[in-house]
Amino acid sequence: MALPKQDYRRDIDGLRAISVLAVLLYHLGISALPGGVVGVDVFFAISGYLIGGRIFQGLAAGQFSFIDFYERRARRILPAYFFVSTLTAVAAYALFMPAELVSFSKSLIASSLFSGNLATQDNYFGPDVETLPLLHYWSLGVEEHFYLLFPVITLLAWRFGRRAFAATLATLLVGSLFASQLILPISPTTAFYWLPFRAWELLIGSMLALPFIEPPKSALTGSIASAAGVLAIVVTLLLYSSATSFPGIAALPPCAGAALMIWGGQHPNFASRVLGLEPLNYIGRCSYSLYLVHWPVIVFARQLYPDASPSMFLTGTVAISLGLAVLFYQFIEIPTRNRKGFWRQRRIFELSALGVVASLALAFFTSVNGGFLNRLPADVQRLLAYSSKYDLRMRADYRFGQCFVGPGQTYADIDQAACLPVGGSVALLWGDSYAAHYTVGLRPILEGEGFVFAQLNASGCPPIIGLDFPRRPNCRAFNDAAFEWIKKNRPKLVIMSSRWFYASGRWFYDEQAMQFLKREMSEFPPETTVAILGQSPAYVEEVPVILARRWLRGDRSTVSEGEIRSRVFDADKVMKATMAGTSALYVSVLDIVCPDRKCPLYADETPVHFDSGHLTDVGSKLFAEEIKGEIGLIRKVER
Repeated sequence: MALPKQDYRRDIDGLRAISVLAVLLYHLGISALPGGVVGVDVFFAISGYLIGGRIFQGLAAGQFSFIDFYERRARRILPAYFFVSTLTAVAAYALFMPAELVSFSKSLIASSLFSGNLATQDNYFGPDVETLPLLHYWSLGVEEHFYLLFPVITLLAWRFGRRAFAATLATLLVGSLFASQLILPISPTTAFYWLPFRAWELLIGSMLALPFIEPPKSALTGSIASAAGVLAIVVTLLLYSSATSFPGIAALPPCAGAALMIWGGQHPNFASRVLGLEPLNYIGRCSYSLYLVHWPVIVFARQLYPDASPSMFLTGTVAISLGLAVLFYQFIEIPTRNRKGFWRQRRIFELSALGVVASLALAFFTSVNGGFLNRLPADVQRLLAYSSKYDLRMRADYRFGQCFVGPGQTYADIDQAACLPVGGSVALLWGDSYAAHYTVGLRPILEGEGFVFAQLNASGCPPIIGLDFPRRPNCRAFNDAAFEWIKKNRPKLVIMSSRWFYASGRWFYDEQAMQFLKREMSEFPPETTVAILGQSPAYVEEVPVILARRWLRGDRSTVSEGEIRSRVFDADKVMKATMAGTSALYVSVLDIVCPDRKCPLYADETPVHFDSGHLTDVGSKLFAEEIKGEIGLIRKVER
């Protein structure tokens, strides 16, 4: 039995267009829309309204069917979903290196089971997401988990009457919002990706679709509501950024804005008419395909054209994404919504199951074959092998487990006898792994000049006292203990280094962090010289992979071009300004090793970095030799 039809709203598709375009431009790094990620939250509210409304109408008419509901979800979601996944897999095989292909296969498994949000451990605002072409599927995982549970909860609560039903939804909404805000400082990644902390965003839309929610009583009320909704969304698009603590309560304005826009638009008004204009309306109808395809296009375009100018890259990726979205909408989405002929009910379920099985088989075969390393030339294979083998060597080169502790470990795990010698002219290397990677290069130089080498490093812990790091709760105690050792033992020299531009899931060069660091400089013992090594190079992907891609196209150049992250230079600029006027000696590593913003990638038949930023032993020695004269380790320290 067919469910009652919902009235079509052109303005809602227009709102979808605004949302998906905001996400697209955000992913392209358009600075004018630093909060573009909230487009997903607007999508959630719209989805809750439309799908929830359909469920409520079916229940009210006594015609709701689980089979019918999930068939419609399958028709709406799966054909384009698996088609884009297949195209992405083909492109990944052609363009990805073996380790990337194995990583992709794992994400394909999770995505095929609509569990990409549960499998994802990457920070959405972090620098490493640019090589994950299915990362954006996380939001579809959240939605499908919601729609697995929501119809069941709705059907059970519906039996107890209107008030009990509304109270149930309201309780779930408030509880989910409260839990989201509660978990956010503890585990930002969990708060971002998991349904319990996102459900309230869909419930906002669902509650708006309740049969007893009245439309605005007048056109004026509708106009005011729509204007307020648009304003809330626009403000968050313009003012939010990767530094915003999100989602939690910060996701309320865009979701509430979407709800106000939907509610107010029941009376046609200026905002709803603008959103209903044909260009926006059509993009909104294509929004699902556009959302699916835009991120793989961006990821693969960055690999194919790393040196493209920003304007050319923007124009090309937007044009390709829109073009593919139109094709997929016209030739995949529309035909598969026809419930007769080839795409009858049984066939859609059969093909959906086939899509899941085929994706799982492909991903498993790729994973067990190690990403098909043998498809590459032998010299490229040797180059790529350096990434995997160096992870083990790093433990020795960086003195991991001895002077360099990992996540979850504490200051007490430091080998005091080996790492913190007492007596003589002590030079301490303090910081995170981006301090530890100088160990191989700096230690022999310092010891050759009569220093006693000491080392205190903790993974993900920049050497700033008094500052909390959400993803590394051990950092504050570690740094406090390290500074107590410094005050007690008064080393002659302290060398500080870190991944200054990014740490612990937050963009790091914010005002608070810099003020803490500046204040710290005045608290060192007067006889201790402090040298701060600025941000070292960081790249959009692993350096062996960058070199491998070049070698495959016949390019054997050994310096960076467009692959280095621009944020490292931003961080260096901020650090210079922060350290000016302090007693510390600031050494701009980038100025020394990267003239004209071109950094060394390969030396002595070895990559300078084994991943996107950490130095190999060759890289550590190269950088240490470059900076030792500038840092004035011997001349500036009285031993």
